[in-house]
Amino acid sequence: MLDVHITPKVAVALKRRFPALDVKSIHETDWAALPDEVLLEFLDAGNFGGLAVVVMYIETGLAPVLDFQMVELGF
Repeated sequence: MLDVHITPKVAVALKRRFPALDVKSIHETDWAALPDEVLLEFLDAGNFGGLAVVVMYIETGLAPVLDFQMVELGF
């Protein structure tokens, strides 16, 4: 799951580049407005059918850099 500060375009690009990867932007859920602490508690307590949930986050000041690098790399 990609953090609220990572553009949903990254999830789209990762899915296109790695079709078997199960990646989702938090913007595709009802959880985007949750504070980090609440979200992490929710994910920790959740039952995801034995699947692990990894949250990818980025420092807010680096998000535009990531967007630029994704474009430069052809994602």
